Amino acid sequence: MKKKLEPILQKYSWRHNEIPKIPVYKSEREEVEDEWDTEAICKKNIRRKRMLIRACFAGSGKSHIGKHFNKLGYNTLFVVPQNMLKQEIDCDAETLNTFFSIPVFKDDNLPSYDYSAYQVIVFDEIYMASPSILHKIRVFCEQSPDLIIIGAGDVKQLPSIEPYTNCQNVDEYVESCMNIIFKYSIFLKICKRVGGKDTEEGERNRKKLDGFTK
Repeated sequence: MKKKLEPILQKYSWRHNEIPKIPVYKSEREEVEDEWDTEAICKKNIRRKRMLIRACFAGSGKSHIGKHFNKLGYNTLFVVPQNMLKQEIDCDAETLNTFFSIPVFKDDNLPSYDYSAYQVIVFDEIYMASPSILHKIRVFCEQSPDLIIIGAGDVKQLPSIEPYTNCQNVDEYVESCMNIIFKYSIFLKICKRVGGKDTEEGERNRKKLDGFTK
């Protein structure tokens, strides 16, 4: 007969674990002396390398700033979430899927995207990017220290089609993701789309917009 196995008795004990230190990331806000001085804002981006451009309104000049790098002699590539947005940009542009070689079907293999001709990469409408894409952007930033990398967008505009989180405040979670990717940020408060600087029409329309945010 097989010998009956005796149950193995094990004495359980407990001990205190050290509480891990979780870093809190906060981007440093760069002050903008004159929002109409696009060249000066670009130079801030050149100096800092990593910059997130937020804005209070659509039409505040986020994309215009990115395009201005071409006028300063920096080849610039816009990376956008959708092909429709790509068609609207009048400079070199690619979609996020093309840039990060993400296939439609997971078994397909796409070649790595060659961005070697560019000195500036602008991730436009970055708040529409999914969490997995934001992770790719973070890794790309870490692996490309010589590139000027700009994020542009607004949490109040179109969100990602994939849910960010189901257990936290979404706006706060997304902003914390942006702060991890970009150490520096600027915030544009003036809508340039509604009229030129120091014009009667522009000032009148901007006063109306300011009333909507109060």
